[in-house]
Amino acid sequence: MARSLGVTQLCIAVNKLDLVGWSEERFYQICEKLLPYLVGVGYKQKNIQFVPISGLKGLNLENRESQPEELKKWYNEAKMAEYQESMGFWKSEDAQKPEALCLTEAL
Repeated sequence: MARSLGVTQLCIAVNKLDLVGWSEERFYQICEKLLPYLVGVGYKQKNIQFVPISGLKGLNLENRESQPEELKKWYNEAKMAEYQESMGFWKSEDAQKPEALCLTEAL
């Protein structure tokens, strides 16, 4: 549905990784399952980012300080907010404002 509305970039939050001890293996299993589907429906691989998070605890959303030590060992890429800003629909000065994200499907 998002693709048909003109969405060309995706930032996929891989949530609840704290429940599996921030497992790198589990994160990449999820990415490897989703990526072929997303490319198959028309997204370019370069426009898809996966970010490990814990939404309930607010971990790995804004900055490296919010990143647990287990995750720092293997994940050095951008945080959710950094990807949002780089995609042009979120600005750092908006960090203190309430945010609503479009969730099209929970797997």
